[in-house]
Formats: sequence, C-alpha cells, structure tokens
Amino acid sequence: MPDPDPAFRDWAARRGFTVHAHRFASELDLTHFDPAAFEPQRQAAQAQGVTFTDLSGTDLSGTDLNSADGTTLDRYLNFVADRLTETPDLAGHPRWPLTQVREILRLDHDPRPDWLVLALGPDGEWLGTTAMIRFRSLPFAYNELTALHPQARGRGLALPLKLQVIERARREGFTTMRTNNHSLNAPMLAVNRRLGFVQQAGRFEMHRPLP
Repeated sequence: MPDPDPAFRDWAARRGFTVHAHRFASELDLTHFDPAAFEPQRQAAQAQGVTFTDLSGTDLSGTDLNSADGTTLDRYLNFVADRLTETPDLAGHPRWPLTQVREILRLDHDPRPDWLVLALGPDGEWLGTTAMIRFRSLPFAYNELTALHPQARGRGLALPLKLQVIERARREGFTTMRTNNHSLNAPMLAVNRRLGFVQQAGRFEMHRPLP
C-alpha cells in the first residue's frame, strides 16, 4: 500500500490486514554534504585500528594494495551473501546464490570494484562492507548495501563505512545518493538520518492470516 494516502491502509485494515513492514527510499543531497562534520566518527574508527579499502586495490589515500583476484572476489560475494541473510528483508529466507549477489552488484554489467568497500580490523579481518552501484539511465548513485559482521556491530563503524561511498560518489560528480530502507532496520535508519538522508514516499506491506 502506498504510504502517502492512509485511505489505502484503512481499506486493507477493514479487511483484516495489519502492517508487516514499511519500505521506502532515502536520498542524500551530495552538493551540500560536509564530510568534515563527521571527522569525529572517522577518527573513532581509526582509533580502533579500522582501515578501509576496496576491491580495486587502491584506498582513498592512493596506497597500493593487493588486487582483488578471483579468490578475493569469491570471498567478498560470500561475505555479502551472509550479510544479506541478516537484514530484515531477507532474514529467514534462503541464502542467495552468488550469481544473484553478482547481479545486484552489477559485476557482469557495469563493474566498479572501487565502489565495493571493506572495513578491515587491525589483523585484517573483514568487519563490514558498503557497496555502491549506478544505473546509467538514472542520475543518482545507489548505495546497494551497508552491513557489518555481527561481531563488529555496536562500534560506530557503519557511519564512517558509509562515508567511503559518499566520498566516491562526490568525486564522480553525482549530486544525489539514494538507498532503500526497511522500517525494522533501526540502526541503519539512525545512521542515514545522521548523515542527512531524507525519507521519500514508500509503501506498506500488509499481511492477513489465512482463515
């Protein structure tokens, strides 16, 4: 049910449907984004020994890293597939095959390995990822996923991780970033609001038990 008009939900509620989830897009104006405002969060991550890299083999400072060979890419696809099963949308559903993960990351159509970002711990452990893609027919950058390994949550890493793709999008000349949200993903919603993402009109998913 579209959320701008409550009459749709009222119609469904009278027939025994209740709200199961609220899904919506959020947009960030990149032209007025001030990364300096989030320097404390970046420094807090650095103080934990966290570094950021991507699958292109180059980090933001230009330091050369190992190129992402097939083994690294396979590990990354599995890492993303595991994180997807932990999202409100896909919790309890079968794990996606790696071909489907490749598809959402557009690796077979418009690959941008420099937009697949990893947060690394002091010992090189993978703590989280954020992934950005583009649709050539649309004028915005799309943040497909930002997710942390369960053991890395609660450490304030999601925001500085998301800053990585925001900076990449701005360097590419994008003026808007979009991402999709689920109402039950409270931690990520809080991060998006803090960064300045503005909620757009969405839709309610409503369920009714069978008689």
